[in-house]
Amino acid sequence: DATGEQHVATATVLVPTAKADGPRPVLAWAHGTSGVVPGCAPSLLEHPWAGMPVVDDVVDAGYVVVATDYSGLGTEGPHQYLVGDTAARNVLDAIRALHRFDEEDDVTDGAGLTDEAVVWGHSQGGQTTPFTGQTAKEYAPDVDIVGLGALSPPADLQALLDAEQDTLVGKVLSSMAISSWSKVYDDISFDEIVRKAARPAARGIASQCLATPSAYLSLIEGESLRASIFAEDPSTVPALVDHMEENSASGLIPFPLFIGQGDADDVVDPKVTEAYVDQLCDAGQDLDFYLLPGITHFTIVEKGSPIDEPLLQWTADRFAGKPVPEGCQRHD
Repeated sequence: DATGEQHVATATVLVPTAKADGPRPVLAWAHGTSGVVPGCAPSLLEHPWAGMPVVDDVVDAGYVVVATDYSGLGTEGPHQYLVGDTAARNVLDAIRALHRFDEEDDVTDGAGLTDEAVVWGHSQGGQTTPFTGQTAKEYAPDVDIVGLGALSPPADLQALLDAEQDTLVGKVLSSMAISSWSKVYDDISFDEIVRKAARPAARGIASQCLATPSAYLSLIEGESLRASIFAEDPSTVPALVDHMEENSASGLIPFPLFIGQGDADDVVDPKVTEAYVDQLCDAGQDLDFYLLPGITHFTIVEKGSPIDEPLLQWTADRFAGKPVPEGCQRHD
């Protein structure tokens, strides 16, 4: 993890059955929020690929997909929710494990895997994706990242918290974040940060998985909270501010970057994503940014989303070794 401690993480691998013409490209998938307690791993669901966009097209393209569950969701907790460096290491180690698994078990029927990998992520995974780019060269120089595709990325945690503190979604995600961080960080106390009357509901929210039939229980718990879960303005709690800052993406990323955002997103505020893109563009980042009219946080990854075609083509171009245009490319 980000502190250097060892953890076990699970992952799911998807291999096309069609005969390969040569080594198969590797696509790493970083999933969105599914919960913060053991048992919330996508690999445990009946449909583990439900949150991944264009999965059928990915199979048709011949890619091998490896999807980390993040540590603490399919294994013993705690899950380090929205801790960017730890999730990035989970993604990179999943790619490494896939290569070793193929060498030992020949899952690709002898076709093998290319050295190059592209990483996609949505929501929580959208935060993970730029952190993967910032972490890769130092932590995993053996992993050849050629592109990063982030959808609906919560890039600035403080700004998102300010925008959503009194919304149902904000209460659900804040409850999960504070529950997780209180177990991960020594200077974060759940009882000190969450107001007394909100603690039972916040704990109930954090105990549920969002990608299962019990997800509605979290929403009911959230509706029972009439105000913010916080005992005081979180922007005045130094430890919380510090951890939100260290887990917010910043700085140039040494790989081509693709960002997709719906302008009707009520989970990740589009203005926050646009501000992050502006910051990157001013710093000289090479990126493609798509702001999609009428698209929400969840419809961006549903079948038929307008992000499908450009994301697939951009990914194919990265595997083909095509150069990306310099600077910011903005698309509506």
